[in-house]
Amino acid sequence: MEFGALSLDHLEASSDEDLRRLAKSPAFSVMLPACGFNVDGRYANGRALLDAGGKLVLASNCNPGSAPTHSIPFVIALAVRKLGLSVREAITATTLTAAQLLGFKDRGAISPGLRADLVLLRHLDERYLAQEFGGNPVDQVVGGGEVVRGG
Repeated sequence: MEFGALSLDHLEASSDEDLRRLAKSPAFSVMLPACGFNVDGRYANGRALLDAGGKLVLASNCNPGSAPTHSIPFVIALAVRKLGLSVREAITATTLTAAQLLGFKDRGAISPGLRADLVLLRHLDERYLAQEFGGNPVDQVVGGGEVVRGG
């Protein structure tokens, strides 16, 4: 924050006061709920951060030690269950806000003129992302407008 950081990551042990303070900064807040699930049961209060106006990014932190998963649907399910987010907020934190943090102005949303990077799910309702965990809901993957997996 006072050091000009673009993002602060691994916020699992942050207090609500820390998160409210962070929300007032221009930095992105990166929460990694799969770490809490695998390591120690700690989860940051995503609801407090968003309510204070913070910019939230969710990620898997896929690695063999603290988060041995690459499943973003699992991260979304954990964020809804443990961080207090709605499904829409969790999806936004793994797509649009994550793209903003990475400096991608041409992706992260479905809109004319943006790059067509899409993950198409077998679900008929996005709320199933938070209801189910452990499965693979991906039906097709589209990169730059071209089907790269499935279909």
